[in-house]
Amino acid sequence: MPIRYPQPIALLSRDLASYFDGSIDLVSALRSGQNPRASVDRLLGDLWRLSREDPDVAAAFDRESVAMHEFEELFQLLIANGGGFWANGHFVAVSALCDPATVRVVIDECRSGSALKAVSQVSAYFESGAGGTS
Repeated sequence: MPIRYPQPIALLSRDLASYFDGSIDLVSALRSGQNPRASVDRLLGDLWRLSREDPDVAAAFDRESVAMHEFEELFQLLIANGGGFWANGHFVAVSALCDPATVRVVIDECRSGSALKAVSQVSAYFESGAGGTS
């Protein structure tokens, strides 16, 4: 049965996506005194905590010794390699780090220098509907 993500993860997906899909004009934000990087860092901290609420995801991170710093790097690698898009209701870079079926793929592929392959595999997974609804 497909998983259904908790509402907070769906909201974090929306909020994080806004920084990477052009919804927020970063230049205007900086000119007005906002600090987009601080906002993204806060949202990633929230995502880290929420992703660990799933015991299978937490176990995968623990088994692979993924700490918050590497979690942020994984997110950045996914974004830098094209994972900043929506697939079947999932913001790929977020959902890939919250789904027990994709976390291991992300860790393994990104550590081996194949973040683009990770994006391809997890986006196909979400596009197939296997990831449930966010």
